[in-house]
Amino acid sequence: MQQFAFLFRLGPRKLSAEEITKRNEEIRAWAAELISKGYKLDPRVLSQETYRITADGESSAASDKPVSNLLFFEASSLEEAVKIAKSHPGARYGTEIEVREWTRPGAAPAPAK
Repeated sequence: MQQFAFLFRLGPRKLSAEEITKRNEEIRAWAAELISKGYKLDPRVLSQETYRITADGESSAASDKPVSNLLFFEASSLEEAVKIAKSHPGARYGTEIEVREWTRPGAAPAPAK
């Protein structure tokens, strides 16, 4: 199994309270279904406070679309991870989902495809 992370970025669309509630319910059901299939999900919510360090200096300004949440999990391939990402309810609510394979520091990187 390979290690993957979803990086979630909120889109510009402002959701109503009802949409937020419905989205959260759908995400909980989505996660429960994956867990019932044997996936181990390890989610993280990031604070909105941010500080960026770049080659050009430092800034307390956030990027246009900061990462808001992370989800770590295992899948057999990038193709499987992308399939899972495409099934995530957040995309229907304007959330962008980036799929990335990850390894621990010092581990051999996976070959580029």
